[in-house]
Amino acid sequence: MKNQLADRQRTEEIYHDEAHKAGVIQRGHLNAGNSSYYKLFYDMIGTVKGLKILEIGCGSGWLGMQLAREGASVLGIDISGELVEEATREAEKQGCAGRVVFQKMAVENLSFKNNHFDLIIGSAILHHTDIGLAIANIYRVLSPEGRAIFVEPLNGNIALKIWRKLTPWRRSPTERALLNRDIDYIETVFPHAVLNYFGLTSMVSMGLLMYFPESRLLMSLNTILEKFDAAILRIFPFWGRYYAVVVMELKKIVKN
Repeated sequence: MKNQLADRQRTEEIYHDEAHKAGVIQRGHLNAGNSSYYKLFYDMIGTVKGLKILEIGCGSGWLGMQLAREGASVLGIDISGELVEEATREAEKQGCAGRVVFQKMAVENLSFKNNHFDLIIGSAILHHTDIGLAIANIYRVLSPEGRAIFVEPLNGNIALKIWRKLTPWRRSPTERALLNRDIDYIETVFPHAVLNYFGLTSMVSMGLLMYFPESRLLMSLNTILEKFDAAILRIFPFWGRYYAVVVMELKKIVKN
């Protein structure tokens, strides 16, 4: 198991190091920040002044630096040494190196003490990890009454499965969008989890907006389809597992 984990982590490390060196930025990560699900993700983070925050998969560090400027104490980790070095340099340039620190580390191997962080966040990162180890570690280092907030792709829909099979070059060899069993496990560890789903009929407009983010026609279509998707969820909440994206708020509630 340890060797398998190490092999997978090394594959992820090499992939993201090489992508960074080549200047490759996936369109989804570049343009999805204006989407409804990322707006919810940022809204859920909320006021951070005085909080100890762990960002998993910090990338180039822009979000961690933003939260540090808002008064949080931030530690960002990433499996890519190239990205961690860039984030560290940028934090020094922006004068927030004392409030945000970046380290090369995998979530499966967190070295922090128990109950350490008030808030843990991550954007499209859990599906790159061993979910069992990642979620167990997140629970361990999260303080009682603390929260973990993630936005993640799902793979319960047959259309999404086909799309990913046809476009393997768009992702690392070892990443795997979350399946129903992953969501079930997360809810077992965090029974008070709040899950918000996006992208059933709107998965088409969401995908096109990644390539044409300035298209007013697509924006209008996406708004209509998202309202339709929300209406479907109100009637059939269990259909959420077949949507494209989930935004999760995981609360660590410890009973006395």
